[in-house]
Amino acid sequence: MKKIKSPLGCSVAIAVSIWICGDAQANDLLTTYRLAKESSPLIAQAQARLDAEQFGKDIARSALAPRLTATGSVSQNDLDLTGFGSTPIDESYNPSGYSVTLTQPLINGSAKSNLEASRSKAQSVEAALLAVQQDLILETADAYFSVLRAEALEQTVLSRQVLLQKISDRAEKEHQAGTGDIIAVEEARARLDGVQADLLSAHNRVLIARRALERLTHQPADTLADLETLEAEGPVPDRMEDWIQSAESHQPILEQARQELQASRYKIDTANRRRWPVISLNAQYNQAEGSFIPAIDRTEALIGLTASWSLFEGGEIKASRAQAEALARANAYGLKALEDNVRLNTQHAFLNLKNSVAQLSAARQARTSSSTALRATQKGYEIGTRSVVDVLDNEQRYANADSEYNIALYNQLLARLQLKASAGVLSENDVSAINDLLTPAPVSGSEQ
Repeated sequence: MKKIKSPLGCSVAIAVSIWICGDAQANDLLTTYRLAKESSPLIAQAQARLDAEQFGKDIARSALAPRLTATGSVSQNDLDLTGFGSTPIDESYNPSGYSVTLTQPLINGSAKSNLEASRSKAQSVEAALLAVQQDLILETADAYFSVLRAEALEQTVLSRQVLLQKISDRAEKEHQAGTGDIIAVEEARARLDGVQADLLSAHNRVLIARRALERLTHQPADTLADLETLEAEGPVPDRMEDWIQSAESHQPILEQARQELQASRYKIDTANRRRWPVISLNAQYNQAEGSFIPAIDRTEALIGLTASWSLFEGGEIKASRAQAEALARANAYGLKALEDNVRLNTQHAFLNLKNSVAQLSAARQARTSSSTALRATQKGYEIGTRSVVDVLDNEQRYANADSEYNIALYNQLLARLQLKASAGVLSENDVSAINDLLTPAPVSGSEQ
């Protein structure tokens, strides 16, 4: 449960747990992320694709591995033969046989290039999995802090409702006593009606934010650990070039694109090497029994080399090479565009984090100043030097400043994670570091 102390001195107790089931357990950011990771279909999909590519490497490697095949046959033959001598031949016989063949490729350039392409493809999918994991960290943190931000804004509106109700009641009493005017009463009522509508909107935003978080964790969004205080923190190191270099070296989507490009270049080699001779070592053992005349049993063993060249395949080799070259060019252009985007995103994230420090400081100061101004206006109203409208205007300014402060507070934390994600170095350790800044929330139902 959070308690908001208003500038007028009244305490507003807000139990977030009133909107969720009473037996819910309190969650923090790290727990929430792990729940999201365990149940994420995108991570499961990326992992399945990686598994598939690992098997793809085994398939490509098998083209260079020994192959052992066995064949066998048996049949019932009825023979009626004339003209093969003076006596017609009418025989029945049962020939049978089997063979075992061992083949070991010695030179197969196309298969070797295909294996290298498969390895690059697997590394590309591995980088894609890392990118999905980093995206999930950001998405989870954004959803988590969106809930806290929505709840904080709802609490601000609830606090306003209490304050405006007090002001409205006082204006009504003063009007009835003859010391106030109807304009003050109507103005206070109008502000109170407006904040009641705002309260419904604020509550709906909380519900929407919680549903978004539940979509990631696939569990009810329980009471969340929140911030008590926060010292703003800028980029460390404080040099944009360092972060850009990190992004160029570690950003997983860049690594994914680089490996895709390398795989497409190996595919060019695969197409070119289809004209190379394929040389294999062969060993075979044959056993055959049964013949119509005379009964013959034959056993044969052989070992040797075979070589084959592809001379013409209807233009397929040429077209395959041209296709592979075109795909490689497309991947190269795509990588260049992606590098530009990653640099720009990193620069933006770096500046956004620096701005968030200034924004949080300014929002905190504005909140303190507007709180002081509201108290002063309230005192002036009590001694008759300020009007109800002055109090209402300053109350609105304080509410706006409080809302801006809560937005800046959570944006500062998100900006830290966004810069590391842009640089490609975001990990669960960063989630843990942010989590350490949170204060564990009480379990629902533990407070009366």
